[in-house]
Amino acid sequence: RRAIPREELEQALRPQLPSDLTLERVLNDGLICHFTRTQRKVVPLRIQVDYALTKQYMRLKPDTLLQDSIWVLGPASIIDTLRYIANKPLDLGTLQESTLVQVPLDAPPGVELERWAVDYAISLSEFTVKRLQIPVQPTGLPKGFQVRFLPSTVELRCCVPLELYDRITPESFTVQANISDLKADKRPFVQLTNKPDNVQVLLLEPQYVDYLILR
Repeated sequence: RRAIPREELEQALRPQLPSDLTLERVLNDGLICHFTRTQRKVVPLRIQVDYALTKQYMRLKPDTLLQDSIWVLGPASIIDTLRYIANKPLDLGTLQESTLVQVPLDAPPGVELERWAVDYAISLSEFTVKRLQIPVQPTGLPKGFQVRFLPSTVELRCCVPLELYDRITPESFTVQANISDLKADKRPFVQLTNKPDNVQVLLLEPQYVDYLILR
């Protein structure tokens, strides 16, 4: 805290006035300034962007924030407790194409940011439905034995981006049935254990299969 007397204020203000203005006097007796210690650190960004997708469009990959943290500067009492920086509300409406947007950031009063907006990438694609026959692989099979599933394949229906249609094949997926802890009257449950990130599975059937254990 420091008190600046009137005379010192007048001396500081006069050189900053335009040449056609003259400072007569400062009416206040003085100015009291409060000072606080500042601090600078990096904090993570927490971004929320709202939008809807046009029919027959899907995300090609997860949305990408091109910068995940930011430098902040402000009073130490605020910076010490600051855990993240969020964005101002942003609704992009309905989208049907990939886009790169600048997301405005929000900060507590008295806090300065190294930048006030960050880039946010949304990758979209038109999709179609693809049907595939996926072979069922066993897990939990005793050593020295073989298994035959009936049926040996299951049908998988999924949403596939048009540009990836020919690259999505049965080998892109893993379907397994665990037979390690089954009673004689139980049928193993079929599980999808691996799939491409940019594919949305709609249906996997049948959900249960019969099997024969062969020596």
